[in-house]
Amino acid sequence: MNKPVYKDWLGLDVVEDYEKFCQYIYPRLETTANKHNWFKTAVRSHCFEVLPKLLYEAIKIKQHGKINALDTALAYARWQMRSSFTFGTRMLTNKQHEVAETLLNVVGGKIGAMKKNIKLAQA
Repeated sequence: MNKPVYKDWLGLDVVEDYEKFCQYIYPRLETTANKHNWFKTAVRSHCFEVLPKLLYEAIKIKQHGKINALDTALAYARWQMRSSFTFGTRMLTNKQHEVAETLLNVVGGKIGAMKKNIKLAQA
């Protein structure tokens, strides 16, 4: 009986999908009003510094703990997208929020597949 193994191509797919999210959200962040500058800075820092580092670590090291950390960071990015739409701030339009959430959900689904593959490979 063959055990499923971690697929390197899945990691590269996650990177590609995350880059699509970054290409989509960056121009929208830059056009946000300056009164939301502190939040813009926090989102940029998390989405363009923290998440890519965790993403490449999880793909390279292939440890369950690294993938869990990446999943947690992605959940925080989802929260940031929701709060840029709600709480009376309206930094994103309805459509922009919907597209950003959809792009993050694609990444999240592939991270879930990575977690499943790692767990099955270790069993």
